[in-house]
Amino acid sequence: MKLIFALFCLVAGHLLAWLQLNGPIFNNWWKDNIWISALCVSPVIFFFSMSYWSITYDLLQTVWPVKFIAYGVNIIVFSICAYYFLGESLFTIRNIVSIIFATLMILSQAYLPKTSIFDAKEKTKTHVSIDENTNNHN
Repeated sequence: MKLIFALFCLVAGHLLAWLQLNGPIFNNWWKDNIWISALCVSPVIFFFSMSYWSITYDLLQTVWPVKFIAYGVNIIVFSICAYYFLGESLFTIRNIVSIIFATLMILSQAYLPKTSIFDAKEKTKTHVSIDENTNNHN
């Protein structure tokens, strides 16, 4: 249930951010109410972002998949919003390739094992100490 709420927060945050930044292009309300948008929508976006980040980090215990999943979802939300609100085509080679890469990024973080490329038998550490020697693989 936490993961579903985190994904809802992620999609809602990206959707609101897209509307806040691109709304003035196609809608006079967004253009005429920039300050209302900045003062009301920005804190909501911050809440959604922090909720997603903290819940997902608690589940995955590392920041890389949290960031890559957020980036992949951002590309997909942006593509859908540009198509729906601005009428921009999803079906160009560049857009299709970008959406495929974003989907692969999300799936790779969700399903690939968390192993080090330097030693396939060694799992990457959950928490890394700043004092730890980082040149262990020489």
